[in-house]
Amino acid sequence: MYIERTITKTVQANNPFRNSTMAKGQRALNFPRLSPAEKSELDFQAAMWCFMGNHSFRMFENPFGKKFLHALNPAYKPPSRKTLSGPLLDSTYVSTQTHMNELIATMSNLNIVTDESSNIAGARICNITIHSASGSLHCISEDIRAKQMNAAAAAQWLRNHLLALSNGDLSLINSLTMDTCALMFAMWLELQRFPDLKYCLFIPCDSHGIQLLIKDLLLLPAFKDILKKAQIIVTVFHHSLLQYAHLREYQR
Repeated sequence: MYIERTITKTVQANNPFRNSTMAKGQRALNFPRLSPAEKSELDFQAAMWCFMGNHSFRMFENPFGKKFLHALNPAYKPPSRKTLSGPLLDSTYVSTQTHMNELIATMSNLNIVTDESSNIAGARICNITIHSASGSLHCISEDIRAKQMNAAAAAQWLRNHLLALSNGDLSLINSLTMDTCALMFAMWLELQRFPDLKYCLFIPCDSHGIQLLIKDLLLLPAFKDILKKAQIIVTVFHHSLLQYAHLREYQR
């Protein structure tokens, strides 16, 4: 035991850094760190950037993106594709849905916009949006699959969702805006038969009406022949790259 203490004192006495000013004044290395709460908040913001910008789930795997984020905060490690498409997608959806519901609950009346469309996979999608002072709130996009959406079925589908959005109080529904096709006009009549929607304003979509008007005008013989010739010219130039390049040079 005595020999061990003597050796220890000898080593300490011979330590060249023991009494140096550098050893006394040196500081611990300050590695950048993030608390779990800070990491969670940054992941949420990164996920919102990805989702709201319609970016790929792999956006943070790009080496230039990683370099940029590292320069902003070396302690932050961006989420992977698997995390973005899994836990973060679920949590941000719930958070956004909760915020939207809270915003809708503060509205004194609801102005609804609805239409039917198809997605890139060919699925039939029915949409509902609420027009608010802060902008449009996209609420529902439902795949109606093979459901037969005649006027009565479409009216019932919309009413069911309006009951959920208004928390059972359809007197909050101020207006309904939709397409101007025959089905939508027929749906108006069906909706007006519900007593709780009797005094709702039904507003045809101006942009859709103008599209239908232009379509009808272009079917008139005088315009149809001109349009056909113009389409032939466009098609020919589109498939002849050299002539198309000459045309662009001439335009300049």
